[in-house]
Amino acid sequence: MTLLLDSPRLREAPPVRRRGPTWARRVLLAGVALGIVALIVRPLPGVEQTGVLVLTSAACAALVVVEHRRPRLSARAIVVAIGLVLVVAVVVPPRGSKDIWSYTMYGRTVAVHHAN
Repeated sequence: MTLLLDSPRLREAPPVRRRGPTWARRVLLAGVALGIVALIVRPLPGVEQTGVLVLTSAACAALVVVEHRRPRLSARAIVVAIGLVLVVAVVVPPRGSKDIWSYTMYGRTVAVHHAN
């Protein structure tokens, strides 16, 4: 006589994988990407820029903690967010430092001519 728990059907049943809500993680990822894009595209006054920076950093930290515990975001979503930030960073001209080319030439002097 076999017990119900010893039946082959119950032993071979795959474990149930519960998928958590990925929409919340996607919203966090989008918030991080859009916060970075906002900081790149538009100069803000000091207090507002600090606020955006703090919120973006908090969203990034929350996303890292949540994803470390149970990874749910696809590589595609992460690559899209990184691509968005990269495209905006390349398309938008630098606005802070006006002597970016002098830094480039300092690097070239060291790399090519081995001089300081």
